[in-house]
Amino acid sequence: MTAMIMSDGDKGLINGKAILGKRIVQTYCCFHTCQNFKAKFGTQLMEQLFWEIANARSEAVYTIRLPDLDAQRSEAANYLCGIDA
Repeated sequence: MTAMIMSDGDKGLINGKAILGKRIVQTYCCFHTCQNFKAKFGTQLMEQLFWEIANARSEAVYTIRLPDLDAQRSEAANYLCGIDA
């Protein structure tokens, strides 16, 4: 049996992940991730670029959008790339 844990990146789910181990698929809630992203990098442009990346429907679109974010603010791109998904 496999379970899915959807996270906003808060440390509260670490115990669940530790208990279920390899029987889980972990995903991240884009809404909550965006809230954390806005709190850290809070501009309208950063939020817009976040959603363009999050809504990318192909790897090709993703690979176009991520450098746009990196060009605006590299630490914001590094933050998103550092999320363990």
